[in-house]
Amino acid sequence: MKLNWIMSVPVLAILSSGCTTTEQHGATGAGIGAAIGGIAGHNLGGGSGDRDKGAALGAAVGGLLGHTLGSVREEQQRSDERVARLETGSRERELWITNSNGSRSCVILRANPSGTWNGPRGEVYDRFPSEDQLRPVYGF
Repeated sequence: MKLNWIMSVPVLAILSSGCTTTEQHGATGAGIGAAIGGIAGHNLGGGSGDRDKGAALGAAVGGLLGHTLGSVREEQQRSDERVARLETGSRERELWITNSNGSRSCVILRANPSGTWNGPRGEVYDRFPSEDQLRPVYGF
């Protein structure tokens, strides 16, 4: 009976880790690490005759290591996303359109490798468009 209770702790950690929205990799890593550590600690604790303590210690150490590794993975993913945004940003230009009432509208255009430009609605321009070209679509 004790064994079932101890083994249910890592399983519950794994199941609950899927509900997180932040630190997703850290939480998942903690759950998986706790499960693996709990099983390993339980099996290794058999030599000393204290499987319950071995399982608890293994789950704690495995959870800590899993969370650390998952957090490192999460930070690497965020870093990769920042780099991708910076690379995309260098191919974007904004153009401000003066509207008939004097207000201004910003239009962000993206450069294509072929030298053409895409507008926010998917339209394609052979070269960087002028304010007059964009006013009928984005101004008023």
